[in-house]
Amino acid sequence: MKDSIQYILGLVLIVCLGVSSLAYAKLSVTTGVRYDTFSDDRSPEGKGSEITIPVGMAYEHKHLFLSVETAYTNATVDSGAVPDSKISSITDTLISASYLVPGLPVELLLGCDVNLPTGKERLRESEQNAEVGENHDLFEVDNFGEGLNLGLSIGLMKAFGSLSLGITGAYIFHGEFDPTRDIPGDERDPGDHTFVMATFNWQMSSQFSLRPFAAYSHFVADTVNGRQVFREGDKVVLGGSLRFDHKPVSFTLDLQHVIQGKDQELATGTLQTEFENSNGHEFSGLLEVQYAYSAALLLRLLADIRFYAESDRQDELLNLPYEGQRIRYAIGPGFVYTLHKQIACSGLAKYFMMTQEPQLDLEQDITRRGFNLNVGLTYSF
Repeated sequence: MKDSIQYILGLVLIVCLGVSSLAYAKLSVTTGVRYDTFSDDRSPEGKGSEITIPVGMAYEHKHLFLSVETAYTNATVDSGAVPDSKISSITDTLISASYLVPGLPVELLLGCDVNLPTGKERLRESEQNAEVGENHDLFEVDNFGEGLNLGLSIGLMKAFGSLSLGITGAYIFHGEFDPTRDIPGDERDPGDHTFVMATFNWQMSSQFSLRPFAAYSHFVADTVNGRQVFREGDKVVLGGSLRFDHKPVSFTLDLQHVIQGKDQELATGTLQTEFENSNGHEFSGLLEVQYAYSAALLLRLLADIRFYAESDRQDELLNLPYEGQRIRYAIGPGFVYTLHKQIACSGLAKYFMMTQEPQLDLEQDITRRGFNLNVGLTYSF
């Protein structure tokens, strides 16, 4: 569910900032290879690697935008204490469509997104152990399959000179799926959720632009076999982007703060709000520097940090928080090279380090280090 929120945030920002480009017909195909690897400082050492081959197609024509995305992924995790955990599968397929309604005094954007359950959902225990990390901290793919999900959205945007204001609303229907192969009767129906987002774009000068946003999500309770078992706390996301352009160099700073309310859990036959919040605040920041070496070659340097605060809720017996503090740092170079007006390739290599303090499923501090390597190719017709 967290991944779906991040997807919508990214989709809405991209669409709202790029609707003006939907003025001509264009078909593009994208593929590539991504390799993620990590190791930790435990004894015995834990380590893992994942190879992902994404495939995507996008079509633009006047006011219409269509895209299809999926990937094949193979992940292996070695804890050092048990046999290797492995999983190999295609992922779910995401189909997106948006239409910019013409002839109105405001820009009206209608969207529809469908998650087709082409991935692997009924996982054995060994396969579940290969789905490591959260929020793509370790592996790009850390969720191999869900149910049939449908998202419907509507967005409005109005420009006032150098300022533009936008608001988007979406409702996401989550379909039922079976997350495990070994446990009978655990078919899960994640609760639907409502999403609202406001954006504010300001071209302060020819060199500076500012794009803050605020988003709110409300979740319906998850059910198992028709019985409500859990409801995720409502979530507020605040953030923005500051960009500076001075050819051939540009700088972009992205910041985001996530605040989530208390969850509800099944107790004495009904859902009860937890006394203390088991969700810690989250903060992320990314700095990107770009240098246009030539008309064909763009050089990049990215540095980012992700901070996950310790939760207020503690386990009294173990004296451990439900969620321990986690900090992830990453940095690395990249490039975009236009081989031809129809062909472009890109690359990014990042080194990361993540420290995690104890929590319910981790009794000692742990530090993980690794690399994320990504090479992509796009062909436009």
